[in-house]
Amino acid sequence: MTKWRWLAIVVGTALVLAACGESDNSGGDETQNLVTGEYTLSPGQETYICYTFRSPADRTMAVSQIVSTSGLAVHHLALFQTAPEEIDGSFECPTLAKLNWQPIWAGGTGSPSLALPEGVAFKILPNTQYLVQLHLQNATDTTITDHSEVELTYLPQDEADTAEAAGIYAVGTFDINIPANTTGHSVTTDCVADRELNVFAVFPHMHKIGRKIEFFHGVDQVGTEPVYKLDPWPFDDQPMDTVAWTIQPGDHLRAICTWDNPFNEPVNFGESSDDEMCFFVMFYYPFNGLGGCIDGM
Repeated sequence: MTKWRWLAIVVGTALVLAACGESDNSGGDETQNLVTGEYTLSPGQETYICYTFRSPADRTMAVSQIVSTSGLAVHHLALFQTAPEEIDGSFECPTLAKLNWQPIWAGGTGSPSLALPEGVAFKILPNTQYLVQLHLQNATDTTITDHSEVELTYLPQDEADTAEAAGIYAVGTFDINIPANTTGHSVTTDCVADRELNVFAVFPHMHKIGRKIEFFHGVDQVGTEPVYKLDPWPFDDQPMDTVAWTIQPGDHLRAICTWDNPFNEPVNFGESSDDEMCFFVMFYYPFNGLGGCIDGM
C-alpha cells in the first residue's frame, strides 16, 4: 500500500465535526460552493457517492477556510484533488480512496468549518479537479433524501502568492483486531517525526465502539508526554480541535486508541462505520508532501 493510498484513507474517513475557526470574508476573499446532487437512501443502506468540480482556471488558489453543510446520513464528507482525473459529474465510488486522489480535507455532520491560521492556506493549482466524496449510512427506519455542500474561501491573489502551504500528517494503524466481548482493548502506534510540523488543528478518528483516543509528544521516547485526550469517544459528534504545537524532526509521537467490544465477534480495521479505525490526523505547515506514520502498511 502506497503513501497516497493510506493517507487518502486516513483523511477520507476523517469526520470534521467541530468548528475550528471563525469566518472572515474581508479583504476581497472569493468563495466557491461545491454542491452535491440529491441522494436517496433506504433504511439501513450504506454507500459512497462521488461528485467532481473544478477550481478556477485563471490562477493558483489558496484555500483559507472550508465550511461544509452535511446532509442527513453523512458519515463523512471528504474533499480531494485528482490526478489523473476522474469522469466529470457524479458516480458511485465504493472504494474509500484511490491512488490518484490527494486528500485536502474532510468534514461531517455537526462541524462545519476549518479556518487556517493567517498567512496559511491549502494551495490549489489552476483548473484542478475537485472530488467530493460522501460516505452515507442511513441508520433510521425511514427513507432519507438530502444533499451536501462544501464552501471554499480563497485568499486574494496578493495574499495567495505569499501564503504558507498547509497539509496533513497522520499517526495511526491498520493493525486492528478487537476480540469479542472485550473491554479496554488498546493499540499503540509509535512514530519519529521526519519533518517540522507547526500543527494548528487535529482530527482524531475512530468508529462506533471507540472508547478513547490519546496523543503523546516528546523530544524522545522516554520524555513523551500526553498532549491530547478524548475520553469518552463521541462517535456521533466527533471533533476537530484547534491546537498550537511545534514538532521538530526527530521528536517522538504516539497515538493510543482504546475500544470496548460488546459483540460476540471480533471487530477489525475496515472502511465501514461498523468496522474500526485508529488515526490521529494533524493539519500543519509548512507542507512538503504527504506524510505520517501508519502501522500495518
